Amino acid sequence: MKIRSNWFLAAVAFALAAYVWFVERRAGPLVSGAGGVAATFAPIIAEELTGLELASSNRVLGVQRAPANGKWTLRVPFEAAAEQSRIETLARALASLRPSTYIGPAEVAAAGGARAFGMEGPLASHLTLRFGARPPILLNLGERTLGGTRFYLQRIGNPGVFVADRAVLDALPKTVDDWRNRALITQPTEGFDRLELKGATEFRAERDSTGNWRLKRPLDARAHTERINSLIALLAQTRITEFISDRPIIDLEAYNLQKPLVELTLGKGANEGAHLQFGGVVSNDPAHRFVSRLSTTNLVTIPSGVVEMFQQPLAAYRDRRLLPDVTETTRLEYQGPPGDPGFVIERVPVTGTNWFVTAPVHFAADASIIAYFFRQFAQFEIADFPADVVTDLTRYGLATPLRSYQMTAGTNLIALLQLGSRVTNRPTLLHARRSDEASVYALPVSVLGQLPEAAAQLRDWHFGATNTWQISVARGGLSGTFVRTNGGWEGPRGRLDSIVAGNLDATIDGLGALRSNRFVLMDSQQEKQFRNNYHVAPATTPLAFTITLRPDAARGFTTWRVEFGSELGAARVVLARFDTDSTPLRLEVPIILFEDLLRDLVW
Repeated sequence: MKIRSNWFLAAVAFALAAYVWFVERRAGPLVSGAGGVAATFAPIIAEELTGLELASSNRVLGVQRAPANGKWTLRVPFEAAAEQSRIETLARALASLRPSTYIGPAEVAAAGGARAFGMEGPLASHLTLRFGARPPILLNLGERTLGGTRFYLQRIGNPGVFVADRAVLDALPKTVDDWRNRALITQPTEGFDRLELKGATEFRAERDSTGNWRLKRPLDARAHTERINSLIALLAQTRITEFISDRPIIDLEAYNLQKPLVELTLGKGANEGAHLQFGGVVSNDPAHRFVSRLSTTNLVTIPSGVVEMFQQPLAAYRDRRLLPDVTETTRLEYQGPPGDPGFVIERVPVTGTNWFVTAPVHFAADASIIAYFFRQFAQFEIADFPADVVTDLTRYGLATPLRSYQMTAGTNLIALLQLGSRVTNRPTLLHARRSDEASVYALPVSVLGQLPEAAAQLRDWHFGATNTWQISVARGGLSGTFVRTNGGWEGPRGRLDSIVAGNLDATIDGLGALRSNRFVLMDSQQEKQFRNNYHVAPATTPLAFTITLRPDAARGFTTWRVEFGSELGAARVVLARFDTDSTPLRLEVPIILFEDLLRDLVW
């Protein structure tokens, strides 16, 4: 029984402590003053506030908190979006209000009443705190004390005066605009799916289910999603510098709004979310410009630089990415001008990510080179928009394209890119089009060097010394052959010792692992010019040799002839051919690898 009694007494003590805490929290602690007078000051619970009203001189300002989302709205003297942070600052200051001194009624009367503490007269402020159905709390706010760090206040219902920290006084709005939301657009911008722009540039854009924007007027075309999103984000971040009027504007000419410089509408579906008209600059402050917010019927000013972002030409709002994502491509078919055999590359499912050239001949393709070319496709940007309504492709060189790249995945067409003639009077640009779009675009001519134009560029030439069984070397008028034998090499002067043979194997491995940009020489005239420019000729070539590999059907070649030319930076220029392929490649071999070849293959 004794233990049970102890538990009972403990529970009673806990309940009494909780009751005392609750009562003190509601009633508040005693605040003492001179002569032993004291009064309680019930704390203010910020979370329970549903409204605030501030009255001072001839101004009344009131805000109300929505129960659904806890957001404050300006209700008096007009309805408007409220600045949440500033109101919350006042609410926190009220919740922290803990008076340090109490001045009793007698002392207040002796000093001349509430007027002596600044709580009556034109400078006095009166704050009403509302808590839904509960009775409101009314506070008379007086002036600061002599030191300025505290102020006088009176809680209606108690004739005495409290002295408290001035934080509440500092958090009060000085004007009605202090509690107004200064965001130019107060609605959440994420939901907007329609944008209309009028002015020097006019268009309508809509956002689709994937989140991308598309132009609908004056043409149907892909829009620059990132740019339009950034413009909406800019508007969302723009802050109002001054509220000019909250009534419909009668004198539009005074603000240069009779013909707005820019007019912008944002909406969601058929609903209008924001409608802005950008007018003239403020006469005495050119850094700011008038804006009429038609959705809320008021006139404000904002920084002038914002409107400049909406005065770009229509092309600035168009998507400049040439192609869609092509990473899922499993087959690419290239067709060049008449007489060009073209080629086809395919990713063979049986071999996973392995690529093969399947036409006009069959050989293994270098996966890294294929990946490089697909990266180029993804990075191409449209330089200009020559035509959106095309009736004759001939004038753009696209009736018979200079080059055509068709990318598919199974039976699905991913992209068909066609390249045509150069742009008239702009020879650095090239006409191009996608088969799924009506427009003709212009690309930099430099794209031609970033795309494959011959199957030879795609060949996987990588091999090791163990694949190599013969090397024929020619230097000037001399020639000789190195042949692999059991366990080593035999050269023009007999069998190589083990050290030299090991060096030769390492050199061949280095050549077989070579990474170099691959440029094709499409005809004999180009080859002749190349040989002259880089001194690739039998009489001047410092080293030419042919590597013969063991037959490898998967790799697709058995011989590789390499001719070295002059130096180019830290490399030697090379002309390379595979088997009887008539298309030579221009490569570059690092000087250090070239010197190893000289050391091991020149006798």
